[in-house]
Amino acid sequence: MRRWGPSQRALFKNLKGRVLYIGMGTGQEIVNFPEGLDITAADLSFEMLQRSHERVENYAGKIHRCQMDAHTTAFSDNTFDTVVTVCVLCTVQNPVTCLQELKRVLKPGGELVMFEHVLSKNPVYGLIL
Repeated sequence: MRRWGPSQRALFKNLKGRVLYIGMGTGQEIVNFPEGLDITAADLSFEMLQRSHERVENYAGKIHRCQMDAHTTAFSDNTFDTVVTVCVLCTVQNPVTCLQELKRVLKPGGELVMFEHVLSKNPVYGLIL
């Protein structure tokens, strides 16, 4: 969403190394990533990966797209310097299993960067979010 752009740019500005982007969807967030990254972008939906084509082509860096489940990726242990998720935990079947998998593929000392939303207990904020 456009309103999240400034917050995402601030959160993503220090992404570095080999990056895993889980739950890429159509790639709306790519415009908020710093240029020049080496990104592996995964999504469960092949259709969403296809729809991300133009955004991937316009990114000033490398993005390799792959279809896979966030609960059981095909990557070796300690593969990525940074793992990024955007609004993923609300869509996966088992958030705990997903987080365990992300930890497994993250290098020791690596960084997990999450931009997630939650439902507010405040009814006014709940309507906005």
